[in-house]
Amino acid sequence: MSNTSLSWLLLAMVLSFYALYVFISGASDSLWSLITGVICAIAACTAYWRSKLERSADRG
Repeated sequence: MSNTSLSWLLLAMVLSFYALYVFISGASDSLWSLITGVICAIAACTAYWRSKLERSADRG
């Protein structure tokens, strides 16, 4: 696993934990916290997809 794919994976993990924190801590209280949680979740999925893309590029 290269440093690039590991960096994307680490970013995905941080963003997903932050999104979970936002949703658990009270996303229903405010519209902005709900929007922030959704944006972080989408960014986490994108970073995870990018890490898979980098990992497959390293193999081939």
